[in-house]
Amino acid sequence: MVDNADDARLLDGPGRLALGTGLVRPHRSPRGLVLVTSRDGQPGTWGADAVLHRLTPLGDGEGADVLLGLAGTEAGSREEAAELARRLGGLPLALNTVGRYLEAVGQRPTRFRDAGETATFAEFRASLDDGGAFPHAGTATALAGIWRMSLDLLTERGHRCVRPLLEVLANFADAPVPLILVDPAVLGEDEAFEGVSGAEIWDTLQALAGLGLVDLAAASGVDTVTLHPLVRDAHRSPGRYALNVRLLDKAARSDETGTPEDAERWPLWSALTPHAVHALNYGGGSDDDGLFLGTWGAADLVARSLTAQGQLSQARRLLEELVPRLGGILGDDHTDTITARHNLAGVLDDQGHHDKARTIYENILTILDENHPYTLTIRHNLAGVLHHPDHLDTARTIYEDVLTTRRKTLGEHHPATLSTRHNLASVLDEQGHHDRARTIYENILTIRRDTFGEHHPETLSTRHNLAVVLHGQGHHDLAAAEMDAVFAARWRVLGPEHPNTLSTQKWLGTINAARGKP
Repeated sequence: MVDNADDARLLDGPGRLALGTGLVRPHRSPRGLVLVTSRDGQPGTWGADAVLHRLTPLGDGEGADVLLGLAGTEAGSREEAAELARRLGGLPLALNTVGRYLEAVGQRPTRFRDAGETATFAEFRASLDDGGAFPHAGTATALAGIWRMSLDLLTERGHRCVRPLLEVLANFADAPVPLILVDPAVLGEDEAFEGVSGAEIWDTLQALAGLGLVDLAAASGVDTVTLHPLVRDAHRSPGRYALNVRLLDKAARSDETGTPEDAERWPLWSALTPHAVHALNYGGGSDDDGLFLGTWGAADLVARSLTAQGQLSQARRLLEELVPRLGGILGDDHTDTITARHNLAGVLDDQGHHDKARTIYENILTILDENHPYTLTIRHNLAGVLHHPDHLDTARTIYEDVLTTRRKTLGEHHPATLSTRHNLASVLDEQGHHDRARTIYENILTIRRDTFGEHHPETLSTRHNLAVVLHGQGHHDLAAAEMDAVFAARWRVLGPEHPNTLSTQKWLGTINAARGKP
């Protein structure tokens, strides 16, 4: 057996380990085996004859067994032990180190414990969360040595950016980091990555994965890199936050992410969401206004994606963090502040808080002059807030006025013009003008099918509303067939719990009841 063979070059001897001619080589005897333990899990290191067995972290239950076996129930319950094991990432050495530390503290009478020493699983976990690293020097030494040896080894192998790359990754949230955030062009603007190519960064990521410091994987079609939680704790570097903000902003505005409303890109936006929230927290929690302003744009785009996905509560929380800070830095009349307030009002309206949304829109209109590019958008959305039985006439008047201007300035087929026509048709339908509404929807549907395709959310919205009009005209069978098709498409595109899917499901039930098929 060869233990801790982390620098496999030492096993080459006069030959080559990878070619089977090193000091450790295949043997032909039917008895016995050669067992090597190493942090280097790259197949190319060991050659074709080696059989690699990756040792994965312990599960929460197994980790709890280790902690309880060392520290005992005096340190806490099994549930608390499992939570601490999860926080330690299931790393056996960390579990053993922490368990022995808690065992030693627990064996000392209380009067001999130093201030700040933790004696329970819950206390140790809380101190990790508060400090972001091992809270006691004695528990940190062994693990620090592991990271240091691993990084020294990679540096010796020519991975010159390994430490700054780990620091950048560690500054992101405790979640898989989509590789779109590891942009070689943005990294290259920082002196720590000067002259480092994209190929070198990728080779370094693979080398880190080979030593078990990161995992490279894909989830829902998004390529990601995930750090072990203790590796993240050990390598956070606040001095690099500005670089993380630039990476996040570039990713959120890239062609790869597209628009936040594009359902096909939602898996990528979902992967970016925890990192935008995390960046907003360290940007908003600092006195660095520049850091916060660098973050807000990406956070606002993420909020738009959350809104489009129907995750309204999360979008609202994010926007309610953005708006006051933006107003305090830039002023209420700044375009960025108005944009964030406008998006917040949209979420509030979607949640049914129409009065709150109306107040925001009306307040914004007092700031903007008639020729401001946002004025028509705000008036359009104000009409949407008023689009309820008590204010239909007012909503219709605003829509008709906005539509006249948009037709003149943007053209008949512009998406903004179509949006206003679409909403005006809905008001007309509710006022009993079913034929006019149907004509408008059928015209818009032709345009949106040609522009977006049959199953785009905008196309489905028009098809849904057209089915409602058909129902109002008494064409219940036609309405049911159309609404059923929309329901199936929204289920597939938006998901079964999206508010639009649920709305279509409700209307399908209403229409079927009118057909005598409740």
